[in-house]
Amino acid sequence: MNSWISLVKKEFLLTRAIFIAAIVFIFVVWGFSYVLDYLRIGEANVEINESAFAGPMMLILMTGGVFMHVFYMPIYIIISMQKELNTFHLWLHTPQPMIKLLSAKLMSGLLCMVISLFINGTIALSLVILHIPEEFMPSFWNTVSSIGLFGGALIGSSVYFGLYVLLYVAIYLLLRGKIGKWTWPVIIGLFMLMNWIFSIVEKMNWHQALMEWGTITINIEAEMLAPIFPMDISAGFLLVHLLFALVLFAIATFLIDRKAEV
Repeated sequence: MNSWISLVKKEFLLTRAIFIAAIVFIFVVWGFSYVLDYLRIGEANVEINESAFAGPMMLILMTGGVFMHVFYMPIYIIISMQKELNTFHLWLHTPQPMIKLLSAKLMSGLLCMVISLFINGTIALSLVILHIPEEFMPSFWNTVSSIGLFGGALIGSSVYFGLYVLLYVAIYLLLRGKIGKWTWPVIIGLFMLMNWIFSIVEKMNWHQALMEWGTITINIEAEMLAPIFPMDISAGFLLVHLLFALVLFAIATFLIDRKAEV
């Protein structure tokens, strides 16, 4: 465990520029939205809370930043693996098993994303509170429940997409020494083929039945959340995607560990 924690720390130090850049970008966008709202003061149909200076552009951009975190893990994996290529032969021949190396990389990225999402989300939530009349706001526990639900879905989706990217990075490392310039066309072809296969599987009755298995309805009573709730979530959907995520990680680990060429 201690060696794995050391690997997580090493990964964070390797990619801390990504983390810092993401945090700085959040505040740059926040400042930019401040300027946009300041320029619109006095315009018709533009309501700005001048005491706290929270305008519509600030709310839109900061809320958009929260949803953009779904791309955090894929981007993190790409940049992190690109950095490893500089000393790829050393990384491949490290005494640590590949599963530890890759899981440490994912954990480092996950921790960075959670911190970044927390900062961005706190800013966005404060802006929502300033904009929305009190009578439309959900109760404290409903707010906590909705934040946990959406935050979990956002983080899970980002990790899931990150594992997809990791698989294609593994395929790239496998093929680049064998077919050279044809590597990217083959990867694009594989991507299209996999999407075509998935689209066929999704239409099959057994798949639809599995995705609807164990469905529960979640309802959070709040007027501002009425377009979203009640929401159906199925255990089958979560189980299938969890298992598939593990398969993606296992295949990527095997390809990099056994087949990748320096």
